[in-house]
Amino acid sequence: MIEEAYQKKLPEALIDDYHLDFKKSLQISNSNPNNQRPVKRISRDGMTIEPRLREARFMPNPIHSATPFAEHRFFLGLIGEIFKQFNVHDSQALETPANRRLLIEKAAEGIIIAGKLIGKEKEAEWTAQQLRNVIDESDQQLWQCCAHLCTMESFLYKKMNEYMRLCGDQNVLPLHVQLPV
Repeated sequence: MIEEAYQKKLPEALIDDYHLDFKKSLQISNSNPNNQRPVKRISRDGMTIEPRLREARFMPNPIHSATPFAEHRFFLGLIGEIFKQFNVHDSQALETPANRRLLIEKAAEGIIIAGKLIGKEKEAEWTAQQLRNVIDESDQQLWQCCAHLCTMESFLYKKMNEYMRLCGDQNVLPLHVQLPV
């Protein structure tokens, strides 16, 4: 989001919790304009930089021991919900161009809903737009986009990780029950 705004030569980039003033090289809080800090743009072209590790990798592992996220019951429940939402009875029906577009659009809408619920509306809209940008592209490009969006440091990565870790916990409702359709 930030790089796109910079490349378009916009004066600032608006993020959910703050905005960046490119001319002054400042990050400014949206809730308190006096809360500012300097920022510096770093170009990674041609540089060999060690990747930054997510802090969450070093946190205690809260995976529910009874049923990790690879449990078939969770996957089948999610697929069953998809089939029910699209009124289909086999996976071939999901591969039609119209259903594929609808599935991607519903995923984008779901991302926006989830982002709004946790105060990350701008980030969610950007993420959904990235998904919509590949709606008519090849399966390979779609999968690459999905992998990129689900692994970049964002609310989506954190939420997906949270749901996967809680999968199988009998005290937690399944994801498809938690989010409105």
